[in-house]
Amino acid sequence: MQQVKLINQISLWKERKMIKEKINLLNTYRQSFADRKRLEEGKTYVPLPFKNYLFTYLALIYRLKPVMEGVCNEKDLPKIKKALKESKEIYNLQYKISSEKFLINSPKDESDVVYSDDPREGIFSYSLSYEKKKVIKSEKYFLEKSKKTDKAHFFSRKFALLMGYPECCVDFGDTLSGNLDSERMKRENFIWSKAHIRSFMNSRKISPLLKSPFINLQDHTPCHLNCLQSKKYVERFLKIIEKEEKNLLKVIRYFFDCYSLIWYYSEFILFKGEKKKEVLFYEDFLPISYSSEKFSGDLSKNFKEKFKKSVVLIGKGNRIKMEEKYFVVYKNNKIIGKVKKDYPFECALF
Repeated sequence: MQQVKLINQISLWKERKMIKEKINLLNTYRQSFADRKRLEEGKTYVPLPFKNYLFTYLALIYRLKPVMEGVCNEKDLPKIKKALKESKEIYNLQYKISSEKFLINSPKDESDVVYSDDPREGIFSYSLSYEKKKVIKSEKYFLEKSKKTDKAHFFSRKFALLMGYPECCVDFGDTLSGNLDSERMKRENFIWSKAHIRSFMNSRKISPLLKSPFINLQDHTPCHLNCLQSKKYVERFLKIIEKEEKNLLKVIRYFFDCYSLIWYYSEFILFKGEKKKEVLFYEDFLPISYSSEKFSGDLSKNFKEKFKKSVVLIGKGNRIKMEEKYFVVYKNNKIIGKVKKDYPFECALF
């Protein structure tokens, strides 16, 4: 789970801080797993450098996932190495750090893979598993799928299956990555940023367990937002959280009850309120951005301005209605503004 950047326009609603307080509480619980006293209590200790991978790490420890794959900036590599050694000492987890690093070319979600001694700053990958063979395969597949070769899609699928993703979601992932699409479709969509919306487009029914772009207990993109195999995974993971930290479970369920207005996976707005068909009555909201992250791509200046203006408009209202070409913001029963959707699924509310 990535650290989030909160947009300052929330200051318009200073008296409404429910979501922000819950995020602060969530971060507190994430930090608490790095207390080694948890081991004396018979609970799972998670080294601090893995705090952004907390859910994945816990799933690995409980053998819900066969492998964990992570990435880190080059400057953070010494801390990661220490955390990997700790994981082996405490849990007998095997690990491998990539011998090559990535130079990210946003926003196309492509990367140049270069040797680790290349002077340019890059990103390293690493893998953890109880099985040595799987960490070796994980690193190999992850590197190969990141290279610009004809076999990238082949290794992308092998990597997804190794991670334990449901096969139905792996098939769906092929279409997201362009593996099964024409080159035209691949160029037009930049699907990496719209994966959650594509799941939404593919959904007849939406489960609270899968709908949130903020809390993802499964680390794959579901083939649709009511995928049975994905829901089973989340339900099993919730039992792990209940055993480890019941108060964290309450916070997670809070976010399951939130609604989201999503442009891209990297830019969305969380809402607390009640949705009736295409109308959302909200009492609190919080805009969230991941776009400063290395893997999130560079969003156009026009889009960023549009997103910020939308946040300001939403801050003045208390109701949103989704229409085919616009979403409309109301203050009580009065329309105070509209935001045009340049594409049918430029943004989605669910």
